[in-house]
Amino acid sequence: VATNRNLEEAVQRGLFRSDLFYRLNVIRIHIPPLRQRKEDIVPMAHQFLARFCGEYNKSLACSPRFLAFLEQYGIVVLSLQAEKILATAILCGFMVFFGAIAPKIPYNRYVGLRLPWTVCDEETWYLAHRILALISLPVLVLFLAGTIAIENYEAVAGISMLCWIGIPGALSYRFFRKKTRA
Repeated sequence: VATNRNLEEAVQRGLFRSDLFYRLNVIRIHIPPLRQRKEDIVPMAHQFLARFCGEYNKSLACSPRFLAFLEQYGIVVLSLQAEKILATAILCGFMVFFGAIAPKIPYNRYVGLRLPWTVCDEETWYLAHRILALISLPVLVLFLAGTIAIENYEAVAGISMLCWIGIPGALSYRFFRKKTRA
């Protein structure tokens, strides 16, 4: 049983069934807290980042300076809550960075929002990137509010990313259709 409670004490106080305790208590493994195992922080951060990149189809890496910071201060606890906070920080950074540079990227078929209607028309491509820049902050605020208010992090992240890409995509598609019909 993985717990931070003293089950032997809970059995004595009648808060935990003794028969269940003795069935589960076959082999005891004591794992000290992460703050006492600083050498485990970097491999755990790499493992989390690899899982995050796989889930969101991203290619990210921790800088050596950041890893040195984690080892030096030993403040990271990779619980589910901490993973959620780290994933939120990564997605927020991603949205802020790409939202800021989107309108500054020169037209290129191979960079940016590569939607079928944006890669074949330069004006539509620029419109999609300007919209992306404009909605980045509102979507980011809604993403953070949703992360705080809603338990299902994956749904909040997915809906936020869908809005962040879908709104510029839909509006630029509408612009492109009007332009090509005229």
